[in-house]
Amino acid sequence: MIIITKKEQILAIVRFAKVNRLLINPGNGFKPYLEKIMALQHCPCDADRPACPCDNCLDEVRKEGRCKCYLFWRDMETYIIKVIL
Repeated sequence: MIIITKKEQILAIVRFAKVNRLLINPGNGFKPYLEKIMALQHCPCDADRPACPCDNCLDEVRKEGRCKCYLFWRDMETYIIKVIL
């Protein structure tokens, strides 16, 4: 198991979102997810996923508009429709 620092994890999340043009959860941000990732040392939504962001994330965003753990969203409109309305 590779243990990364909090700073490295933050940068990984932000870079992944930027490169893939995703929205980081606007309601919770990434702090609650970051704390879970750091404590568990794997994806917070699935113990079988060794890292976050994981390889399944982009497929989930394409299909559902968000990833399994609600950290990454396709866009603000999708977030509003699925969470707020």
